[in-house]
Amino acid sequence: MIRFKPFAIRSSLLATVLLTGAVSARPGRTTARPAKSWTTDIGTFALLPTPNDSMTPTTLFGLSPDGDSSVGVTWEPGRPVNPKAYMYSYITEDLARVYRAFGFPTVARAINDAGDVAGFWVDSTVVDNTEQHGFVFHEGQYYPIAFPGSNDNNAAGINNAGTIVGAYFTPERARHQYIYEDGVFTSFDLPDSFGACVTITHGINSSDAIVGAYRVARPHMPCGGPFHAYVRHADGTFSGFDATADATSSEAWGINDQGDIVGQYDTIDGKTHGFLLRGNGEPVITIDFPNWNGDTNLRGIDNSGRIMVGNINTRGDVPSFTFRLTLCGVHCDQAP
Repeated sequence: MIRFKPFAIRSSLLATVLLTGAVSARPGRTTARPAKSWTTDIGTFALLPTPNDSMTPTTLFGLSPDGDSSVGVTWEPGRPVNPKAYMYSYITEDLARVYRAFGFPTVARAINDAGDVAGFWVDSTVVDNTEQHGFVFHEGQYYPIAFPGSNDNNAAGINNAGTIVGAYFTPERARHQYIYEDGVFTSFDLPDSFGACVTITHGINSSDAIVGAYRVARPHMPCGGPFHAYVRHADGTFSGFDATADATSSEAWGINDQGDIVGQYDTIDGKTHGFLLRGNGEPVITIDFPNWNGDTNLRGIDNSGRIMVGNINTRGDVPSFTFRLTLCGVHCDQAP
């Protein structure tokens, strides 16, 4: 059973915004650019249309388990200063509209088969727009999601049962992760044996297996070390891993009900690659967008294990193009 309810609102001004700004939208363009696709020995890569013109940065963050819908964030064109203030969420199947939760800059992070969207909005009344607030969009209405006692948090993943995962900060600025299920919050952290100084949660499947990334402190760099991927298994135990032996940094972004994991890893040349780690123990598959010299990020995978979404970008820039990858059938010269 899915249960969402409003939480305490910190000011009367914000209360007015929350109660009157249920859905904010502006028109977009559904034919931003022609679709382009490439078929390789891995599968077919197809660039996806976006709400704005092709030169506007756009990032996908999640794919629904059935593979039908993906969500992300786009920016208003021509807004290079303080880009956080100009973020809009969008769903790939509803490009005519972009959304702002409660009227604030918004990032959609995950979507389930029912169309429930989890993400966070940024309080643009705060200096530098640094304060985040989680939300879920359920049956046409936004609901705040906030760990009790925190005033800075996000929602990063949602499964088909409506279970949400994310992160929150205590008033002392300590960061923790949470699971929100049936109206109850459960806090968790990586075991001390991981030596994590920062933990990030990205995704959850129907078995409540959770994926993300963590950093380990290095000498003279209190928390500036590389990322490593982690899995919180359904039984509450944890595993850490790097995508490949030569990975200098790894992040797990999505997990499906078969335990297939997608994400990204860096190599010593500074390039970022996508990866697919099957739940059956098969070797990791590295996935790079064809004919592209920049970075490839994989962010979501469907329950069939054959459809993925991600982003490509030039090094150091906000991802500018989004894509969908459909893996080959028995042979790549056959229809996927």
